Amino acid sequence: MAKTFVLSLAIFAGLFGLACFGFLPIAAFAATNDGTVSGYAWSPQIGWVNFGTTNGSIRITDLVVTGYAWNENKGRVNLSPTNGGVANNAEGALSGYAWCEGTGWLNFTGVTVNSSGVFSGSTTAMANGNNITINFSCAKCNVSTDWRPVSARGGGSSSGGGGGGLPPASEQKPLPPFSILINNGSNYARDKNVTLSLQAGTNVAKMAISNSPDFEVAEREDYKMSRDWTLSDGDGQKTVYVKFYTQYGQASDAYSDSIILDSVGPEIKITNIKEKYNPDEEVVVGGTTEPKAHITLFINDNFSMFDADEGGNWLITLGKMAQGKHHLEISAKDLAQNTGKTETADFSVEQGVVSTPFPLKQVSVLPPLLQKIREQLNPLFPSVKKPEEIQPAKVVVLAKTPPVALSKRWNQLPISEIRNFALAPLPQDIQLIAQQLPEVKKTFAQVGISKITDVSKLKSANLKLPTLSEEIGLSSAEVQPGKFTVPKGIPIAQLTSTAKVKIPAGMVFAKGSGGLVDFNVSLSVNDKGKTIQTIETLAGAKMQLVVKVDKPVKSVKGYIIFKSKKPQQTSFRVPLNYLTILLQ
Repeated sequence: MAKTFVLSLAIFAGLFGLACFGFLPIAAFAATNDGTVSGYAWSPQIGWVNFGTTNGSIRITDLVVTGYAWNENKGRVNLSPTNGGVANNAEGALSGYAWCEGTGWLNFTGVTVNSSGVFSGSTTAMANGNNITINFSCAKCNVSTDWRPVSARGGGSSSGGGGGGLPPASEQKPLPPFSILINNGSNYARDKNVTLSLQAGTNVAKMAISNSPDFEVAEREDYKMSRDWTLSDGDGQKTVYVKFYTQYGQASDAYSDSIILDSVGPEIKITNIKEKYNPDEEVVVGGTTEPKAHITLFINDNFSMFDADEGGNWLITLGKMAQGKHHLEISAKDLAQNTGKTETADFSVEQGVVSTPFPLKQVSVLPPLLQKIREQLNPLFPSVKKPEEIQPAKVVVLAKTPPVALSKRWNQLPISEIRNFALAPLPQDIQLIAQQLPEVKKTFAQVGISKITDVSKLKSANLKLPTLSEEIGLSSAEVQPGKFTVPKGIPIAQLTSTAKVKIPAGMVFAKGSGGLVDFNVSLSVNDKGKTIQTIETLAGAKMQLVVKVDKPVKSVKGYIIFKSKKPQQTSFRVPLNYLTILLQ
């Protein structure tokens, strides 16, 4: 009912106006100076750009345009990005830059909004090579708003609208944020020609820069985010000031940044050094330079680096040095990275030189009255050291030429020997196994084991060697690791001469149950590249070890290694001195 009442009242008021004024035209004005935007603009390069998306929330005021437009090919267009933004001069003349994710900066200078709220003109891409244009004036373009220029609202002021009591745009001050940085905020500069980084709000059109806080002879210029600048003459702390202006001349406060101009290299002096030193005393050297300067010292073919203190003083000890003459060169680099001239000195270390206290500081003799006063004041300042208590800093002297291990060349081992080692054949015992057992040789070939550097591949492997019956062709049964093979009932002594010839020489085979059962033998390689044959058997069981020699011998000896000296209750008892047994 409330909505109906209001509507009826509006109609009544309209009829009353018609009756009283005889159909006189009634002026219509925008309700506010903060309007919404909708419609499409056209780009020949990227297609339609939607300025009325639900989540875009584009709004236009007397000062700025905010929100997002959308293009299906290049993504969204941010109308109020950081370090940019589209500005409005309150009369519908837009300026500034928007950011498109797929094209870069878009210049809105030239786009206007007329008294009916219709956008016209076009934007151009700022990024090189993009050549993007968004046109608001095409036949089917329809970007519009319910915002109206100040001059079209009646009275020529925005104060009567719904703009929250804001003053007219011509009276608005520059909008923040404001900042100025010299050389990206560096503390020092070696040249008076620097680069200024500037930042201001969206309605800033001009700026004035000066080396003086009163902006004497400073001229207004177009606002830029980067500007080359020349500091005033002479080294020392320099301050640059800036003010920002709207197109109507409204100025911001002054903002500034400072930097220390240091264009001269530091001077270094050697003030404390002796011509001759005793071999048993430390060589102490001291001098002065700029505060906190970085000092490089060369002595003979060695060097050292250290820093001066806050007063520019330095005092070091080079330790005890060899007898003979020594040449010293020293230079300093200040905090601005200027390097000064090199200072040189010569001294010698000789036997028979009388060692004298180092003259750390010249102390004048005070009159008795002043001496007494100083002695009475000393207890009040216990933290202040006397000159004779100052100790020189110890520095590490390094060779000027880096050691071979730190150079770019690797010549610790001869290249030819390294190459020969890398291509050396397999160890002899591994070669013997591969030669005697064809299956092992085939396995080595499949996994690429052919030289000494391939032995590491076997360290984590555990190969099962063929049993004796398999090797001489007596067993056709599948042999599983950790299990006995099927007995064939042929002991070693009953093998034919042909079968005995097939037994590989130098290999150890194990049999049990009177020579009728073969035990499985595993092959592994230890850290030293030696082969190890492992035989697992049951405790208390008898075992025959079989080995064939490749030439006539009197006897064959081998070793059995037990993992523990403490035998189990079920194991057979073997004295430890019987660990060496004769293989038959």
